[in-house]
Amino acid sequence: MTVLQLDNIVCRRRERQTNRSFEALRVDSLRVEESELLTLVGPNGAGKTTLLETAALLRPPDEGAVLLDGRNAWEPGRVLEARREAPMLLQRTVLFSGSVLRNVMYGLQARGVSRGECVQRAEEALKLVRLQHLSDRRDNELSEGERRRVALARILVLDGRILVLDEPTTGLDNESTSLIEELILHMNREHHRTILLATHNRRQAENLSTRILTLYRGRLFPEYLDNWLHGQMRSTDSGFEFRGDDGWRCPIDPEHLSHRNGLPPDSGTCRAQLAFGSAALSPTPAGNGHVEGNIISLRQDEDCVHAGVQVDGGPVLRARLVDTSEAGAELALGKSISLQFAPHAIEVFL
Repeated sequence: MTVLQLDNIVCRRRERQTNRSFEALRVDSLRVEESELLTLVGPNGAGKTTLLETAALLRPPDEGAVLLDGRNAWEPGRVLEARREAPMLLQRTVLFSGSVLRNVMYGLQARGVSRGECVQRAEEALKLVRLQHLSDRRDNELSEGERRRVALARILVLDGRILVLDEPTTGLDNESTSLIEELILHMNREHHRTILLATHNRRQAENLSTRILTLYRGRLFPEYLDNWLHGQMRSTDSGFEFRGDDGWRCPIDPEHLSHRNGLPPDSGTCRAQLAFGSAALSPTPAGNGHVEGNIISLRQDEDCVHAGVQVDGGPVLRARLVDTSEAGAELALGKSISLQFAPHAIEVFL
C-alpha cells in the first residue's frame, strides 16, 4: 500500500548572488510503499535534502501535490497532523540545551503528553539507541556520534509512520555508523517502519535498502547510478551529437535532452553528460538516440531485466527492460542488442 506519494513536484530556489530563480527539484511521480526502506543516492547539490524536506512536509512545493494515504497533506487544517506522521532527522545535528532525556522528551511534551508517559517513552527510545546510561548527561558533553543517536531517539519516540533520515551517519566513526545502521534495519524489518533515507554511502544503500533511487540535478533515476559519461554536445543538421571525453560519439534527438538551462547553441559545443543506466533495450536499429552493443551481464528482478551492455566503441551502460514480452526470451550473454536512451537522459551545461 502506498503511504506517501509525490506527484508532479517542482521546487524552486533562488541563487544567493544573482537572486535568480532556478529549478532545484522536479519529481513527476514518487510512491513510497508501506514498510519499505527507500534510499536516495546522489552527489551534493542533487536535491536529496529538498526532496526529503518536501516529503516530511517541512516546506510546500511550488507545484504538485504531496499525498499521505491518498489525501493532500497540505490541505487546510491537515498539514500539522500529516507532518507528525513523517518526522525528519536533519543532516546537521541540533540539540536543545539541557539533558539527553529532556531532548528526547521535547516533541512529546510539545504534543501535550503527560510527563510520566514522556519519561517512559523517552527512556525506551534511549534504550533503542543504546544511550540509556547517558540520560542525565548534558548536550554539550556528548560526542558527535552520541549527539546523532540522541537526535535519532528524538524522532523515534514520536512513533511516526514514516522515518525521514537525511545522511544519518555522515562524519561518524565506524562504531556509531554500524549501530545506527543496525537500528535502521531493526526499525524497518522488525517494527515494519517505513523509512525514506538519503546517503552518499554506496555500501550502506545496498545493504539497507529494499529500493534505491538516484537523484541527480533534481531528477530521479529508477536505479543506483554512480557513473556518468562526461563529454560535449553540439548541434547537427539532424539533431545533436554527444561526444564523450574518450572520443566516443552518439547522435541524440532533442527529446533525450534535459535542457533546463537551454539547448546547445546552433554552432559550437557545450559541456554535457550522459547518465549511465538511463537506457532501455530496443528492437529499433541504431539511429539518433540509439546505440548498439553486446550484453556482458544480466540480472532478473520481479518486473524488470537489468543488463550491462558494452557499447560498440564506447562505455558500458547499465540498461533496464521493463517489458520483456518481446525481447526478454532472447536475452543472453554476448548477444548484440540496441539501446535507446530515455527522455532527458542527457544533461546539458551552457
